[in-house]
Amino acid sequence: MAIQITQLHQADIFGYIADMLETARLLSSLEKGEQLAFELIYFAQQAAREAANKPWDE
Repeated sequence: MAIQITQLHQADIFGYIADMLETARLLSSLEKGEQLAFELIYFAQQAAREAANKPWDE
């Protein structure tokens, strides 16, 4: 069972997205790591979009 991005706290979401983007930056510096970096950036964008639709009533 996967955890949905909307189940996480806002600060945790931003931390995970920052970690994903840092990992993508490091991957892009490796030979043949560019494609994986782009996929990771795309995933981070999707997570940010999904999190933006979350009501922050908590």
